Amino acid sequence: MRPAADTVGAAPTLASPVLSKVESSTAEGFLQITDLCKSFGDHAAVKGMNLSIKEGELVAFLGPSGCGKTTTLHMIAGFVEADSGTIHIDGKRVDQLPSRARGTAMVFQDYALFPHMTVFDNVAFGLRMRKESKARIRERVLGALEFVQLGRVADKYPRELSGGMKQRVALARAIVVEPRILLLDEPLSNLDAKLRKKLRVELREFHDRVGVTTVFVTHDLEEAFYLADRVAVMNDGKLEQFASPEELYTRPATGFVADFVGYGNLIEGELVAGRDGRGMFKADGLEIVTESAPERPVIGRYAVPPHRVRVVPADRGKPTADNVFEGVVRLGAYLGPTSNILVDVAGHRFQCDVPEANHAAARLERGADVWVAWDATAGGFVEH
Repeated sequence: MRPAADTVGAAPTLASPVLSKVESSTAEGFLQITDLCKSFGDHAAVKGMNLSIKEGELVAFLGPSGCGKTTTLHMIAGFVEADSGTIHIDGKRVDQLPSRARGTAMVFQDYALFPHMTVFDNVAFGLRMRKESKARIRERVLGALEFVQLGRVADKYPRELSGGMKQRVALARAIVVEPRILLLDEPLSNLDAKLRKKLRVELREFHDRVGVTTVFVTHDLEEAFYLADRVAVMNDGKLEQFASPEELYTRPATGFVADFVGYGNLIEGELVAGRDGRGMFKADGLEIVTESAPERPVIGRYAVPPHRVRVVPADRGKPTADNVFEGVVRLGAYLGPTSNILVDVAGHRFQCDVPEANHAAARLERGADVWVAWDATAGGFVEH
């Protein structure tokens, strides 16, 4: 079994209802990853990762399976040795230190609780490895369990707990050793959808109370956007973009990010200078007005999110917008608050998210002639 990584150094006490943050002179780069690389045989899992995480920040590593996010997390923890590059925590280089000396604690995907130990003994494990006194262990373990609202189950065994309770035990075991950085490896992936939504609220509230710098791995976009202050989007071992959820969605840096965060509408073409200082994106059968103009033509993709594209029945007249095109509805899917409408426009297919009330009123049945419209500020050019 895999216990949470041990830690060293002074940290806040669990006796208080809210943990205070450790003062740091390097808050802007509390966790600094520089040129980090790791290969397994011929496979390059992480390719020159550079990242700077603030103290007290909650950051998500987001990406598809095999993108390198878990390998990066394990290199931070010290469970996987980097081939090259450095990791600094609070200004101190730690990539050459054993995991127990890095000041990190890990909560694994399967929680890794010892089945033959009680909840109390599971949480106490790290403190006993550090040879703390019995009185100190009891004080801190009970404090940690009360902190995660599980004081009443101290004498129970993991098999007697629900999935959500096991997760909180794993969190208690991690924070009881006073980590400088908390690492979570897909902490909600083993739970059903309803419980995941409930526990992600608890995780966010937990982080806000504890204040410990936290990095978690997920492949779930909604989970990352809900929980994280900033999100590191990874693809094929490389960092595509590191930004707030809002910035990732409104200003994706690459076509991969735009596609991964759900833009749906990605069109291949060429961006050229247009009129009035704006740009013109030219694709087969379309000329799309954009806000920015290049100094010289650039090949790439244009992206516009589905919720920014309006759909108007043709018989209601041409709408007013920077970009307006004729189209035909090919498919509509009712999704509760919105309907996802697919519209064919000049050989291109656009996804459009239409509010439920608008969909019912507009009669957007399959085969209906429509206008699709959006302003230049709604979309933009992204690199491949």
